[in-house]
Amino acid sequence: MTRTAAWALTTSVAAAGPVWSGGIENSDQDVSIIFAPGTVIEGTYFYSDIEISGTDFGMPSGNTGGGLSSGVINFKHDVTDKIALAFIIDEPINDFSRYRLNNGNPNFGTDTDIRSISFTALAKYRFDNNVSVYGGVRTQRAKLDINVPDTAIPPFGYELDADTGYDFGYVVGVGYEIPEIAFRASLTYNSKVSHDDGDATLFPSSFSTSTSFTAEFPQSLDLQVETGVSANTLVFGRVRWRDWSEGSLELPLQGEALDFKDSTFYQLGFSHAITDNWVGGLSLTYEDDHGGPLLTTGSIATLTAHGGYITDTYYVIGALSYSDIGDKDLGNGTVYKDNDAVTFSLTVGYTF
Repeated sequence: MTRTAAWALTTSVAAAGPVWSGGIENSDQDVSIIFAPGTVIEGTYFYSDIEISGTDFGMPSGNTGGGLSSGVINFKHDVTDKIALAFIIDEPINDFSRYRLNNGNPNFGTDTDIRSISFTALAKYRFDNNVSVYGGVRTQRAKLDINVPDTAIPPFGYELDADTGYDFGYVVGVGYEIPEIAFRASLTYNSKVSHDDGDATLFPSSFSTSTSFTAEFPQSLDLQVETGVSANTLVFGRVRWRDWSEGSLELPLQGEALDFKDSTFYQLGFSHAITDNWVGGLSLTYEDDHGGPLLTTGSIATLTAHGGYITDTYYVIGALSYSDIGDKDLGNGTVYKDNDAVTFSLTVGYTF
């Protein structure tokens, strides 16, 4: 199995399935593209069908979820045999909810959309002892569209269109590789990104006003390990912690909208080369309940099956995930249970 095939196997799993860290994340800020051999351009498309339903104040909520799509684009280039550069475009913060069941539920008509885009530039230097250090800068922007009816916030309700603008954070990490056995371990730190002066337009009743808000998307620490256990099989594991207890989102009229506990994401899986070109495997991820007044999901366990076709110049990898979403009791007759999600992802990469 070539180094390209070994690497492509594990990226297929890293890109397969929703993360939902902190309840509003849709990308795991993975930077393992920096370890790819040669020059690589890669794109991944995700689509999730999410079922989130329960009762609000004792009344059925209907399905507040639905279809959610996103994507990631990676580019990596070896400048020399020791220096590599990478560029990543992803959508780290994506979430939405829709209350469409008109049955007297006070949340009927409430819509929430959070979208983001992030650009990350990285450089890596590899020492002669197989140790690498890497780092770079990330810039991120988020947009919020919220519509709350007067039944939820009397007397008029409100609409909010908000934009954080672009703000910056950084990435640093260290890795160690043993190419002979396809072993790699990496530890990556992602700094917080603070938006201190976001612009917002508030529409209560029949007039609008300009206002501001602040948001902080917190730091994270990501440990990834993979190794070959035979000529055709890789096993891998991952632990990702994010400091969501320090995250914040101060909205006009609502005040602090985030009150999460820290989130920890676990992953364990394997990939197997069935033939010289065809590969497949499974992975299991788990993230426990981490709270929050806007979060209607409990713990999330996800099983992912992936498979694809890999050559030394290109690869196509598909993955299908099923997520069991744990129950959530927010009190006052607000309970969400028996929910799940199905996610499909497709990764296409070209190496040269």
